[in-house]
Amino acid sequence: MYTNEIKSLFGKNKLSVPNFKNAIQDLPAEEQQLWKEKIFITSFCHYRRKGKTFKAFLRTFTTSYRQEYLDYIVGHTLLGAERYKPYDDGLLQKMIVFLEEDNLESNRRHLAFCMQVAFAFQDAVTIDTQCNQMIREQITAEVLWEWYEKIMIND
Repeated sequence: MYTNEIKSLFGKNKLSVPNFKNAIQDLPAEEQQLWKEKIFITSFCHYRRKGKTFKAFLRTFTTSYRQEYLDYIVGHTLLGAERYKPYDDGLLQKMIVFLEEDNLESNRRHLAFCMQVAFAFQDAVTIDTQCNQMIREQITAEVLWEWYEKIMIND
């Protein structure tokens, strides 16, 4: 949809986040945001039909602007309206951190992004805030007991 427009923004320069920043730096803030949204729309709706180089750019771009991309998905797509509302935000996060503990160090930001795409937490937080919460999450005997009680009640 916006592929040719996006490519034209770069001119003869390589598709890259630094080149994108250079290309839009003198534009008004509203126009800069419109360019980001064109890239977000392209990555969300047309990713499958793009070539290898363009896909690599989209992945790098959405990772570099992860919070803005999340805000776009949540605020401008049906996926945002369909997020699951967990019964207990804190307990869910502790469970996920517990299950992903071995993977967590190198993938904390990615996991926080995925959790916020999938779940409508009661307290809206940024990806960075969620990452910091994950660092503090500890699975204690108290938490395990809470899980055990929930399992016993539901059985």
